[in-house]
Amino acid sequence: MSVEARLGVVGARVQADEHADYWRDALRGAPEELSLPYDRRRSPEPAERSADVTTTISSDASIALYEVAAVQGTPLVVIVLAAVAVLFSRLGAGRDMVLGAGRGMDGGDDSTVVPVRVDLSGNLSIADALSRVRRTVQAGSAYAAAKFEDIVTAVGATRSTARHPLFQTVVTHRALEAEQDGSSRSALRGHDSAARLDLVFECIERADSLDIRIEYATDLFDRETIDALGRRLSRVFEAFASDVNAPVSQIDVRLGSDHPIAAALTGTTTHDLPALLAAADVQFGDRTALACATNTLTFTELGEESARFARALVARGIGPESIVAVALPRTPAAVIALRAILATGAAYLLVDLKYPQARNEYVLSDAEPELIVDEPTFAQLSTESATMAATPLTDADRVRPLRSQCPAYVIYTSGSTGTPKGVVGTYAALANRLVWQRDLLADSGTQIAKSSLSFIDGSTELLAAFLTGVTSVLADDEGSRDIGTLAELIERHDASRMTAVPSLAGAINEIKPQAARRIDTWFLSGEPLDAAVIDVLTSNPSSDRRPRVLNSYGSSEVAGDVCVWDAAEWTRDGAFARQHRRVLIGSEVPGTAGFVLDEQLQPVPDGVVGELYVAGVQCARGYWRRPALTAQRFVADPFGSGQRLFRTGDLVRRVRGGELEFISRADNQISIRGFRVEPGDVEVAITSFPGVDAALVTTAAGAGTEQLVAYVAGLKDIDKQGLREHLRTWLPDYMIPDRFVVMAQLPTLPNGKVDRAALTQADHTPTGQPETVPEVRIADDGQRVVQPRTPVEAEVALQWAIALGIEGIGRSQDPMALGATSLSLLKVLTALADRYGVRVPVGIALADPTPAGIAAQITSPKRDRSLPPTVVVLDRGARPLWAICGAGGNTASFVPLARELAGEFTTYALQQQGLENRALPDFTVAKMVRRYVSIIRKIQPHGPYQLTGHSLGGIVALEVARELAAAGELVDPPILLDAFLPAPVAAEFAAASRHTVDSPEPQQAERVVTHAPTAPPLRQRLLTHWRVYTAGLLRREPTLQEELFWEVGSRVGNRHRIAPWSGDAVVYMSADNPNDPAWWATLITGNLEIVRVPGNHLSVVRRPVVGDIAEKIRAVETIRSADTESAALAVS
Repeated sequence: MSVEARLGVVGARVQADEHADYWRDALRGAPEELSLPYDRRRSPEPAERSADVTTTISSDASIALYEVAAVQGTPLVVIVLAAVAVLFSRLGAGRDMVLGAGRGMDGGDDSTVVPVRVDLSGNLSIADALSRVRRTVQAGSAYAAAKFEDIVTAVGATRSTARHPLFQTVVTHRALEAEQDGSSRSALRGHDSAARLDLVFECIERADSLDIRIEYATDLFDRETIDALGRRLSRVFEAFASDVNAPVSQIDVRLGSDHPIAAALTGTTTHDLPALLAAADVQFGDRTALACATNTLTFTELGEESARFARALVARGIGPESIVAVALPRTPAAVIALRAILATGAAYLLVDLKYPQARNEYVLSDAEPELIVDEPTFAQLSTESATMAATPLTDADRVRPLRSQCPAYVIYTSGSTGTPKGVVGTYAALANRLVWQRDLLADSGTQIAKSSLSFIDGSTELLAAFLTGVTSVLADDEGSRDIGTLAELIERHDASRMTAVPSLAGAINEIKPQAARRIDTWFLSGEPLDAAVIDVLTSNPSSDRRPRVLNSYGSSEVAGDVCVWDAAEWTRDGAFARQHRRVLIGSEVPGTAGFVLDEQLQPVPDGVVGELYVAGVQCARGYWRRPALTAQRFVADPFGSGQRLFRTGDLVRRVRGGELEFISRADNQISIRGFRVEPGDVEVAITSFPGVDAALVTTAAGAGTEQLVAYVAGLKDIDKQGLREHLRTWLPDYMIPDRFVVMAQLPTLPNGKVDRAALTQADHTPTGQPETVPEVRIADDGQRVVQPRTPVEAEVALQWAIALGIEGIGRSQDPMALGATSLSLLKVLTALADRYGVRVPVGIALADPTPAGIAAQITSPKRDRSLPPTVVVLDRGARPLWAICGAGGNTASFVPLARELAGEFTTYALQQQGLENRALPDFTVAKMVRRYVSIIRKIQPHGPYQLTGHSLGGIVALEVARELAAAGELVDPPILLDAFLPAPVAAEFAAASRHTVDSPEPQQAERVVTHAPTAPPLRQRLLTHWRVYTAGLLRREPTLQEELFWEVGSRVGNRHRIAPWSGDAVVYMSADNPNDPAWWATLITGNLEIVRVPGNHLSVVRRPVVGDIAEKIRAVETIRSADTESAALAVS
């Protein structure tokens, strides 16, 4: 090869490298695909069919564009390219995009198509945008000789048969004389033989006008959409020709055919909600309004009970602008209280007693209700109201007139700052919400009411049923969370209606299809509805009847639901949803209007994604005592109506016909299994755990459904189980992440933001996947999963694998660490109950949800009769630890401590006789002690004994220690966990020390709501006495059962006369324990250690306190072992 030839080769390589460097820099970080209003989703193997539409730009507009081109020094085809980019930006493609530039951009031939990255960021004028695009085209023209394949390789663009790499839209140009025979060839085939373009805009210059020929892929777009696209592009050209100094963001590309901007609404309603409810009571009279267990109330009875109760509330000064909290189990009492509060014109605040105590305490302290209606208060008010009039209340009876804008409810939802926020909804909003639902649904039948009362759906599903004459079957606290119980209620009551999240509806249909097929109307909300769920709910092979499936959309800020879509649309010929398999959220309900707006609060065209803003009567007053947040989420109407709009944070688009389709969240808030979750709320709780530096919470697909995933940065050996327990002290179950991915630090982008793509990759690496592929050690290679050892274990493992959608699970693997949820646990337990006829309680299953653990619960009555039902073995170890539960507390309360000591101690948890088995309770401490000593010595005949007890269990543990020591056994210092001295003993100490102390009953701090009512009336006291003395003999719903055994324990503890203990002891006292530590020094005459810990009564048996307790137990063992060794040496 000659020198000249070699130099030519070297020069070509240098030029190729320069071109590669330019395109690599120019396209770094550019979006690989545009987000456009496609009519159909992209297919992995696109068809090769195309069509075209031509839009003619008028003569006047064409002349004006030529003038703009001359003044701006910009070729006409570059103006067309800029116009297409502006149009795409207004249609939701963003401000950073890559288009293909064809002939005429730089004088190249017809085959030359190069990428042009268009940047429309900033507050650009039209002239600024034209200048920026012109400079980009000019810069790229110097490198246009590069082969397209080389550009793709240099950039590292993803190749796919589904779309063209780098860009999917091309803008080209040709003059009229270039078209020789009036025909045109397809330009849709791209430069990659495996893919093709979506759109080609061809600018054709004619003598007196411009034509824009748009060729499009017919498997992505309908002709109507492209026709509209051409007309919208004409609007952009008109804006360019009108004023080049106008802002790009203000160009309006909407057409007359687009959904009109909502007209101003009145903002008020004439509906009087208390009067509507009272009228319904009269109308439906003797029809059953409410059924719960064996109790029923007719509409007449419900109305009269509520009216009397309301008058008792009014007598206490409750009325409009008051807030009344209801802290009752899911019983008729809670419903009567709800109805009565509304009758007074006050606002209800419903507290879910199943939520963590710390969260409920925060809600009550933040809301500061004028009254808390718990069980004692309800009983007292019921007695006070017994002789009051049962007629409906009017303004003449209320403490002040009820106005439409008075607050009707306060609902606390997840907060981005780590604390819940209270939504204050009005009577006008609630009334409108219930009236349209009344008009939408039938006025007969029976519904299952299972939604949590602390959520808006919990009250609206009941109140709407009361307006329509539908009987509501109220599932209790446990049944509302159990698929088997819900299915049983459906079949027993022949229910025809149910409100649920789609995943629950699908689960009921999957597990109990016969029950699901009884439902005529499914009212679904809370999470995106999948097409598959509609299919399974509406398909019934044994019947021609097609159930009605309603998909609703809303939030607490707009009284629950403001859009509804009937899935019957799927059965209509040519219907949009059926044709395209899109599930919609429907149209706005009467009294409301939706605005789909862009970032500048400008309305977007139909088919374009924007954020949904809601106007109308259902908007809340705002957030309780959060003026800044209220101003942020409830904004002024930009169209000048004078009303406020609620910014939902949801991205939607309006489809043809005017209905809305939900796309995703616009902010960080996410929806998981029907619950709205602010990730910041969870992240704040996670970062408060020792060893955690930072956290990011998001969603990911897994286990057949969406999962909440937490990426945690900090120490490598973060205790995930300890972190779970920590979160349970503050967050509800639905906010506990399904998976934790631990890493040294969160990956970041150059701008300092978290790199979410890198997080996803980390979740699929061995270091980021400990919970999806957990380490399981076995004898031979330390890697294989331990297989189930019994047929029952194999069946449990099979059910877990089905529920989680995985290939298999080992006998000792924790399903909760594999992404299991409470819903999947319910599926497994229900399937096993059907298979074996044994229903394992959820609380017991959670203590050890592994296949081996659940199998043991199923088979234990047959395998091991030595342990009485009052004893549960929580974890295994070298020596026993005896843990005695407090009054009304079950053995699950010691799970955190047991897990701290797993491998070292076998934790035997002892609970009250009769709590979970049918037996007469022990009504004295002495009887408890005799029972427990007998159990202990049967399992551990001789000491040394290690004892601990919580609350009343601490007093009992001390007496058990005394009994064992008297028998000559060695007893380690008992560890008493926040034990309250019996009230008479505390009173004596208080009198002796001349202090005034309000001595609460033992266990008072265990209650979720510590309201201090006056003495109950005689009737209520007799009822309580009867319930207490039949506790354990009659089975009651779990919440009432625990309350009764709390009462039993309180009475037992207060009657006990504690004597001094001559041995040593350790006493843990919470921050809110009212006892004086000096009193314990009088009772413990040996070595006494008092440990004060932060938190409340329940915090003592939770992390992080149990970690300190475990260390204390280990220290006692070490000291005793050392003493024993020293004694042995002395003897020798």
